[in-house]
Amino acid sequence: MTITRLFQYAVILVGAAWLGYALIRGFRRRRSYWPRRSWLAFGATCAVALLVLAAAMVLGEVIASGTFASQPNLKGFLIIGVLALLVAGAGLLALVVSWFALGKPQGAFPTAFRARLRQALFAAPPNEELKPTAAQSNLVE
Repeated sequence: MTITRLFQYAVILVGAAWLGYALIRGFRRRRSYWPRRSWLAFGATCAVALLVLAAAMVLGEVIASGTFASQPNLKGFLIIGVLALLVAGAGLLALVVSWFALGKPQGAFPTAFRARLRQALFAAPPNEELKPTAAQSNLVE
């Protein structure tokens, strides 16, 4: 067994341990707060992220099999698609599970997660109205 293979197994083991720990921690924090709808929405979101990752892996195997060897432009486009699917699936899964483990347990899943996602993506608190500055207020008067 090579050092590369040992490193790959170590990365998989650490990732699986983090995922398991985060899921157990989030479950213990939320089991008394979340209604059935939140659990179903969380499960569906995780399932979508895993399906996106599975689609990336299947597409990667199709590319690796040599099916598109005679079409280099299509092969390059598909490789970019695989990378995009991997980033989207892994990013969504990591974001959802980390929020599940660390977020406030009182908020229902879709609503609280969307607010957190909006804040992370746009770096502004949700539902914040833009207020005019003093100079802009003086122009109106």
